[in-house]
Parts: sequence; structure tokens; C-alpha cells
Amino acid sequence: MNEGRIVALDDGTEVSFVLDRPASARWLYVFVQGTRDRLADLDLMSGVWNGLGARASTHIVDGGDHSFEVLKRSGRDREEVLDEIAGAVAGWLAQTLSA
Repeated sequence: MNEGRIVALDDGTEVSFVLDRPASARWLYVFVQGTRDRLADLDLMSGVWNGLGARASTHIVDGGDHSFEVLKRSGRDREEVLDEIAGAVAGWLAQTLSA
């Protein structure tokens, strides 16, 4: 099994994140992560997707929190962020399905 640990930074509580697929499984994963996500620390999550190797792809939302909300000073609104995420996931699907 692949396992990583995520620390909920707002109160310091540790929770486990377990991918319930054995390392030999051929599942592919796409992770969408915000750089301001206080529930799933970027450094700790990178250990999960790095452990999956080529089976994992990531898209990092600059300034996004756990709900992908960005600060007003970013100059982006929610619709722009969701369009970015949709484009990234659609690109991943197109690439994955054509392989």
C-alpha cells in the first residue's frame, strides 16, 4: 500500500491518507492541490504522489486553499481558477486516454 501523512495545520492534528491500492495496481491518479491548503500540506502530499511515480500527475493551483479559493489580491476570481483546474484535468484525461 502507498501511504502518506497529512497534517491539518490549523490545529496540528495528524490524519492519515491511505491509497487503498497496492503499489502493483495500474491505477492512474491526478492530484489537484492549492499552495495555501491548510488541510493537506503540499510538502507532505508530494510524498504521496512521488511514491506513486509515473502513475501520479499533479496540478498546483497557485494561491489556492483547500477549496481552491484564492485571495482577491491574486487578481483571479473563482471562475478563472475553476477553468484552470478543468483545463488541467481535461488535459490529463486526454493524455491518459490516448496513451
